[in-house]
Amino acid sequence: MTVRVAPREIVDYVARAVRVDGCDAGVARAVGEAVAHGEVHIGGAINAFLAVDRRSLSEVVQVSLRAAVIETLPQPAEVAFEPPVPLALLARQIDDAAERGCPIVATCAPATPPTAGAGALVTRLTTGDRSEAVTYADPDRAGRALSDGVAVAAPDWAELVARSKEYLVDEDLLDAQVD
Repeated sequence: MTVRVAPREIVDYVARAVRVDGCDAGVARAVGEAVAHGEVHIGGAINAFLAVDRRSLSEVVQVSLRAAVIETLPQPAEVAFEPPVPLALLARQIDDAAERGCPIVATCAPATPPTAGAGALVTRLTTGDRSEAVTYADPDRAGRALSDGVAVAAPDWAELVARSKEYLVDEDLLDAQVD
C-alpha cells in the first residue's frame, strides 16, 4: 500500500526527524532534500533513511558531507563507504556534482549495480570519466512528483511522520482552545 505525498512534505518531515536527533536546521534541511531527491528519482530513500539506527544518524550526515566534498578534492578523487550506503541517500550529491561539471561514478556492492535503483548499495564514489557517470535526476519524474506527488510505502510514511512529531508540538494542541 502506498500514499502520495509532495516532495516538500518529505523534506519537512525528514528535516524534523533529523532535528529530533540533534542536527541543526541547515544540516537537517540538506538531509531532507537529499532524501526527497532520492525518493523522487530512485525510490526507497525514506526506507533507507529510516533504516539508519537513530543513534547513528550522524552517519547519514557524514555520508552526505563526504559525498559533497568529493568535488573539492584533488582530481581524480575517490570516497569510500564502509559499510555501503544506499544509493538513494547519495543521488542528490551525485546529480548536483554532475550539474556543476564534476561527473561522479558510483561503484556498488556486488549484485547491486547503480541501475538497481533503491536496492543499490554504494561502496565508492569516484570522479572522472563522464562516459561512466550516471545521473538520476529526471525532469519528467520531478514534474510528475510536483504535480501528482510521490508514491511512498504507507508504513514508511507513517513511521517518518511519527518520528518527526517528536520535534514539534502537534498542531491540534497548538490550535486547541484552552479553558
